[in-house]
Amino acid sequence: MDQEIVNAPIRLLEKAQKEGKLEQLSSSKQAGGFGIEQSEALNTLLPALSGSCALLAFLDAGRNKLHVACTGDSRAVMGVWVPSPPSTDGKQPGGKWKVEALSEDQTGRNPKEVKRIQTEHPEDEANTVISRGRVLGGLEPTRAFGDARYKWKPGTQKELANALVSTSMLLFRIGRY
Repeated sequence: MDQEIVNAPIRLLEKAQKEGKLEQLSSSKQAGGFGIEQSEALNTLLPALSGSCALLAFLDAGRNKLHVACTGDSRAVMGVWVPSPPSTDGKQPGGKWKVEALSEDQTGRNPKEVKRIQTEHPEDEANTVISRGRVLGGLEPTRAFGDARYKWKPGTQKELANALVSTSMLLFRIGRY
């Protein structure tokens, strides 16, 4: 799903390049001037630039199993009732609630995630990819849908913005006007 979100604007740009429509853009100086509707460009670009985490729990009652899927900085926890012997008068059942973590935080503050990220990056970036507990000093979740600016090659975001949308339209759409 993440690949679909992150790569949709790149596919749209590649399609325009393949069809030779980017030359029309440079002469028209407006987004959408090459046969791509501005709404189509924004519908692919904005989700890629936005980011989200997800947490899902599925209780399979037939098999008495709980399945948890997590991406990002959400945490699944479960409350478990731990019984203890009843009170001395036998009227009050004893026990207390215990909390169990069912997932592990996927953030730049989790040492396991930091190590994973460092090993996935070139050696010369390993010590700087996580800064102040954040990916590249900005994003706290180490796994998320979207947040393409952390996943695209350098310059891709600017190339997409220049080709697909006018700056004023993008700022208006995301509420900066």
